[in-house]
Formats: sequence, C-alpha cells, structure tokens
Amino acid sequence: MREKILHPGKRIVLTFIVLDVILCLIVLWILFVCHNRASLMYSQMAGERWGNEETRCSQVSVFYSNNGALGPADIQSIRSNIFKKLYQDAYIEQYSDNRKWIDAYAGHTLDTLRKDNNTLMVNVHTVGGDFFAINPIPLKSGNYPDLESDDVNQILLDEYVAWNLFGGNNIAGMKLWIGDKVFTITGVVAEINFPYRRLKV
Repeated sequence: MREKILHPGKRIVLTFIVLDVILCLIVLWILFVCHNRASLMYSQMAGERWGNEETRCSQVSVFYSNNGALGPADIQSIRSNIFKKLYQDAYIEQYSDNRKWIDAYAGHTLDTLRKDNNTLMVNVHTVGGDFFAINPIPLKSGNYPDLESDDVNQILLDEYVAWNLFGGNNIAGMKLWIGDKVFTITGVVAEINFPYRRLKV
C-alpha cells in the first residue's frame, strides 16, 4: 500500500490552518483569563456596582509603593483637597449632610498575632474610611470593625487565622495580641490569609 504524500502547497496551507487554530485558542484563553482577573478585582468596580441609569458613579484608585506610605495627616489633607475641589466645581454644598463621595484606604505590615501561647505571622491590613463598603468581603460570623468608632483596637480575621489561633469561626468578642496591644475580634471573613484592623484618622 502506498502512503499518500501531501503536495508542498497543501502542507503549507495545512500548517497555516493549524497555526490559526492555535492562535485562536491562545486569544480565547487570554480573554478568559482577563475576564476572570477583572472579576477578582471586585474592589475596583465599585463605581459600576453603585451606578444606575439615572446616576453615574466613578471610582478613582491610588496605589502607593511600599516606600510611599501615607499617614493620618496625609489622608486628612487628601480628603480636604477633594472636598474643596468638589465644592468649587459645585458638585457638593459646603454644609450638606448628603454625601456625594466616599473614600477608603488600606496599608499592610507583616506582624505576629498571639493568642495565649499560639502565634501566627501574617500580613495585617490596616484599613479606614468606607473600606468595607468598597470591599464587601463575605462574613462568616460577627461583623466588620466599626470604622467610625474611637476604638482602634478592633480586628477582623479570616478563617485561616481564626482556625489556627482559636480553632473555630464564632470568635467575635475574643481577644488577641499584636505586640503589646490587645485587639478585640469583631468577626471572621472567608479565607483571604490576612486580618483587617482599623486605623483612626
């Protein structure tokens, strides 16, 4: 039996067809990954979530490098400048209780959490403003820290930390230590591998 040998011209056409199929699959894979990545950045889609046909909302996010940290005075200055600009451009009234914008901020450090003799090294995110309105992380138990309270020693744990230090999820009201400071746990969120404590500005 004789083998069929493809004519060189047909080989070239077949090679291009195979390459086209492979390129199409790569493009589809990139689109799929990009779509999934966008959905992972839920916190960057707050404007879309809050907007509707009558009201258009926008979101501005600013990210700093580890060396460019902001302190409470910097955050107050940024808020003041935003308020002045919105007032000058007639987007808000000076003494109105009707808020036209919200803000949130977060930073992180590597810290050791301690409960009795148990310790755990984790990324601790310090948050403030309307952080949980923009980042509504699903709660497993308890509540978010009260970011309007004067009590800055509140902390929200994820399931991983809660189980490692306390052996469970229902731990609201219990205490743990970061250094020599005692923090009250307000709740537990789905596993994200770092706790949130609040920052007062």
